[in-house]
Formats: sequence, C-alpha cells, structure tokens
Amino acid sequence: MTLELLTKYGWLIALVLQGFIAWIGWSVQARFVTRKDYEEDKKQLDGLISRVKRVEEMLEDLPDQSEIHDLSMSLEKLAGKMGGLMERVEAAYRNQDRYERVLNRIEDFLLNAKGGKP
Repeated sequence: MTLELLTKYGWLIALVLQGFIAWIGWSVQARFVTRKDYEEDKKQLDGLISRVKRVEEMLEDLPDQSEIHDLSMSLEKLAGKMGGLMERVEAAYRNQDRYERVLNRIEDFLLNAKGGKP
C-alpha cells in the first residue's frame, strides 16, 4: 500500500520537498548577511557616527537659551539707544537748517547793504 501511494503521489512529494528546500535556501540567504554587505554597512555606520560626533561638538559651542535671551535683551536695549541717538541727530539737522537760514539772511543783508539795493 505505501509503495503504491509512493508511486502514485511520488511526483507531489518530490515537488513539495523541492519547494521546502528552496524555501530553506531563501530563508538562509535572506536571514544572514554577507561579509561584503556587513563591511559596506559598517562603513556607512562609521561615517554616520563621525558626522553625529561633529554635530555634537558644534552644538557644544553654541550658546544656550539663557545666553541667547541675554543677547536678545542687549540688542533691544541697543535698538532703544539707537532710536534716541537718531532723534538727537535729526534735532541737530533741524538746528543746522535754522543756522543756515539765519546765515543766508545775514549774507543777503550784507550783500544788499554793500552794493546797494538791487
């Protein structure tokens, strides 16, 4: 009876056995890493680690939040002082314009007094 089943369904057993062996081969290949793939991945990982270290070193040199806040406050104070300075400069320009008008009137008076009236 078993010999009869083997001859009748032997092709099916061989097909299932080949499929099982193919699945084992695929699993082994997909599961394990080749040395080449490992070395390439290790190079990439080492490159990423060095980049992360450089970024961390750069971040250590950056000011912290309180220093940035102090700098911001100092800039606001400086902006206020600059505004006051600009007002004083504009006032000086207005005074200079007044002096120029006065000097022009004096010059016109002296020119008209010397040479007579035009």
